[in-house]
Amino acid sequence: MDGQKFALAAVAGGIAVFVAGLLIYGLVFASFMQANTMAGIHRDAPRWIVLGVANLATGTLLTTVLGYWARVKDVPDGVRVGALLGFLVILSIDLTIAATSNLFPSLRVAIVDMLAYTVILAIGGGAVGAVLTRRSS
Repeated sequence: MDGQKFALAAVAGGIAVFVAGLLIYGLVFASFMQANTMAGIHRDAPRWIVLGVANLATGTLLTTVLGYWARVKDVPDGVRVGALLGFLVILSIDLTIAATSNLFPSLRVAIVDMLAYTVILAIGGGAVGAVLTRRSS
């Protein structure tokens, strides 16, 4: 894979993760997360630049794993690997948070967060897979 394809895949993955996260956390689960996490933890408005950089980092992680290690063959491969990677990453993070802090008052919140993040990275993995497996013209 050349540098240009890597960069395009990383940006596509980052954008997909950003949009999916905005829809899933910002709309679908916004009131649930607000009501079921520690008071005062949520900002009134996100730091959009910081969030964008974080999502580009996630897109780069997905591109590295899907392009170099998993060597995805098609979009469904990207979705599967993205979902697995997302689940394992968020399982580790959320269970550590649940075990060591008061951020999640119950495991129910951690489970919802794990499901949401798994879907978000599945979507990001699909976007990365689409770019990586697109034939050059």
